[in-house]
Amino acid sequence: MRNSYGFDKLSRDMLFLGVALGIIGLGFFGNFAGLILCMLSTLIAALTLYRTLSSNINRRSAELRGYEVIIGTIKSFFQKIFNKGKNDVKKHGSYKYFRCPNCKQKLRAPRHKGKIRVTCSSCGAQFEKRT
Repeated sequence: MRNSYGFDKLSRDMLFLGVALGIIGLGFFGNFAGLILCMLSTLIAALTLYRTLSSNINRRSAELRGYEVIIGTIKSFFQKIFNKGKNDVKKHGSYKYFRCPNCKQKLRAPRHKGKIRVTCSSCGAQFEKRT
């Protein structure tokens, strides 16, 4: 179509979701759940077609921006979790972790320093540990 909005990321992802729900719905064929999933798949495909052929470009652009904000928030959440775990693994090789025998505070000391005297930053207790 000449004045249509076209195919964008949101349309692509909606189409993938519709196809996936359709395939899952076929797996439950004959059940009520399968029927619902197939109907939902058809509805999503119809909405994707509507968005693609729509001539209201401002509205479709606003929908895309909202979708990208939501996806960006979800991505940053999982990246924070992944990076935290990755950084913990990196630090684990450089530091020895242990707990204070007095207050159970988690402490760390550099590895390969031999036997050292540690002062707890929380309660001030001193004890010796091998790193």
